[in-house]
Amino acid sequence: MHALRRRSGNRALTPAMAGILAIVLVWCAACGGSSSQTTPPPSVAASTTEPPVPAYTILTTAPLRAGQSGTVGPTNSSAASGGAGSATTSTEPAHTTAGSTTTTHNASPGSTSPVTTAKVVALTVRGPERTVSLSMSEIKAMAPTAGYGGWKNVLDNITPPRPYRGVSLRALMGLVGDGSTVTLVASDSYEQDFTPDEIAGAVATYDPSTGRATDGYSGVITPAVAYELNGAPISEKEGGPLRIVFLSPSPDQVTDSKLWVKFVSTVNVR
Repeated sequence: MHALRRRSGNRALTPAMAGILAIVLVWCAACGGSSSQTTPPPSVAASTTEPPVPAYTILTTAPLRAGQSGTVGPTNSSAASGGAGSATTSTEPAHTTAGSTTTTHNASPGSTSPVTTAKVVALTVRGPERTVSLSMSEIKAMAPTAGYGGWKNVLDNITPPRPYRGVSLRALMGLVGDGSTVTLVASDSYEQDFTPDEIAGAVATYDPSTGRATDGYSGVITPAVAYELNGAPISEKEGGPLRIVFLSPSPDQVTDSKLWVKFVSTVNVR
């Protein structure tokens, strides 16, 4: 009995058993190839498109001293650098010079920056009804007053009459509702009051050759804010670009130097 069991344990596979075993092995191999390993779906790249950052320009509005050469500089604005959708705008400064009317900044080609324009104020006239800010071009566009004027100082030194052109003080007063008295303010903060008589041209006059007072002067004296001397803009050395002058049709008088306010920037009318 034991010998029979040993023999049966070592017996060779029959052809039928070998076939069955081959089928089982093939089936197992097929099961291993169809394992449940998951493959991640194809990744979708994140969109890096961001809304465009609008380009813009801010124009500084700090006032210049009246008639002063200077720069009205546009402030550069930019988005944060170094990222998708970032945008940077850069503008060249716009330059202004004394006597110019406007300053225009043009955006660079392809830029969305707006065109900005700034007015250079040469004279401010304040009155009972309104305040008017005038550029040099606007002053020159007004009806001109031309004539001859000079002065005598406290040391009796005489600056002889020379040809000036400007706008009468009375015409400037009319822009703001008129009035009876005026205070002129210079860009260096000097102030000078003018009485109704002085505004009307009723002032002391002197002979330009001798310096003697000319009582009963028969000519007409017109106070004006002048912008031109000898056919050219009034230099800073001569008290320009704007100064008060007292003019007559002929070069036959001079007036007191205290009335000839230099660097005029503001006319206050009351």
